Amino acid sequence: MDMQSQTDSIKDYHYQTIDKLAVGIVHEIRNPLTVVGGFLQLLKPYLIEIGKEQYVDIALEELKRADQLIYEFLNESKPSEQTPKRISLNQIVKDTSLLYECEAILKNITIRNRFTDEEIDFVANDKQLKQVFLNLLKNALEAIELRQDKSRNGIIDYYTVMEENRAVVVIKDNGCGMNEQTLRNLFLPFHTTKDTGTGVGLSVCKRIIEEHHGTITVESTEGFGTMFRIEFHLR
Repeated sequence: MDMQSQTDSIKDYHYQTIDKLAVGIVHEIRNPLTVVGGFLQLLKPYLIEIGKEQYVDIALEELKRADQLIYEFLNESKPSEQTPKRISLNQIVKDTSLLYECEAILKNITIRNRFTDEEIDFVANDKQLKQVFLNLLKNALEAIELRQDKSRNGIIDYYTVMEENRAVVVIKDNGCGMNEQTLRNLFLPFHTTKDTGTGVGLSVCKRIIEEHHGTITVESTEGFGTMFRIEFHLR
């Protein structure tokens, strides 16, 4: 058996194993999601009174999205099909930033946003882009928690810029950073630096961005932080 055949065989084994796990896990995850959604609906009237109902609306929408994406986080399958539509990149960045606002505050981490003056809109799958940005934000929060130097305030810069015909999203943290070996393997399927998890997150992110005619690059210095840069080539 040649090297390519061995590689394909290993990949097939990974897919089959995770498919079996997904069948049982999906059922167990959907039940608590339903319960959480029910309690959020009960809380909504109280948040309306203080003008914060948007938090519940976003949370309920994310519960629906989580239900659709369970398999994708587990098994490297193709992202769920959805008809692309014209989206606002600035709005997606705002929405995803808001989703981690409470967690960041609790961890004494500041998420700093800034946006282009001009609106950036193009045809895309908004659910998939949210999946990418939420994954990168989560990684940034975790990287700040893992750093050795606790004296610096945790900061995540999350912003959009326009560069000629390219729309750019940057997620930059001052967390623990990564070494060269980790960087080399970062986007490989099933590679993870965490004690738990499937290791499929960043490989899925890379594929989604490429399917949107974009690129994702990363720069990192161990002990100082990491910057992800996502470019969308506008037509």
